[in-house]
Amino acid sequence: MLGLLLAGCGVAGDDDDDSLPSDDDTDGADDDDSASGPQGLLGRLGTAAVSVSSYEGSEELYFTTDYGEGDDICRIRYTLTSVAVRDDCPDCSWAFDIELGAPELLTESPPGCLATTGVDSATMAQLEGSMVSYGYNPDYFGHIQVLRVEEGGVWDSAGHASWDSGSGSFSYDWQAGYQSY
Repeated sequence: MLGLLLAGCGVAGDDDDDSLPSDDDTDGADDDDSASGPQGLLGRLGTAAVSVSSYEGSEELYFTTDYGEGDDICRIRYTLTSVAVRDDCPDCSWAFDIELGAPELLTESPPGCLATTGVDSATMAQLEGSMVSYGYNPDYFGHIQVLRVEEGGVWDSAGHASWDSGSGSFSYDWQAGYQSY
C-alpha cells in the first residue's frame, strides 16, 4: 500500500505492507533519474537526542522538486521514540527499535503526497504506531558516519549521519533517490 522508494523501511518484525515507503522496486514506479520530465528528490530528514539507552526525535518524509533544490511537494513529520535497545547491529555505537508517533502534514502541493511518497491524508494515520529499527555506525568502511536501518534481519546503511556523543545530538538526511513527478 505505501511501498515506494525509501530503502529498508519495513515495519520491524511485521511482514504486512503497512510500512513506510521502501526502495523495493516492486511498485512499478519510475526510479530512473534519466527519465523524461521533471525530477524530484525523495528522502527523510531526521534529528534526535540519542544516548546509548534512548532515542527521542522526529523525522520528515519529503519530496522536493528540481533534484532536491526546489520547492517541497510533500513533507510529513512524525515523532520517533525508542521502545527497545538493540544489540545486533554490527559496528553500531547504538541501535533501537523505534515507534513512529502521530504524523503531521506540513506541505502538500500538486501532484501531491500520494503520487510522490506513496502516503496521503487517507493513509497517513497508518504510520502512527509503526515500528522501524535504526542504528548508528561512526566509522562505516573506515571513513563515514551512517544511519543503519534493519529490515528482515539485515542491517543496511541508509544515509549519512552525524552523532555527538557528548550532547546526544543526532541528525541525518536519508536521500532515497530521484523520481519523475
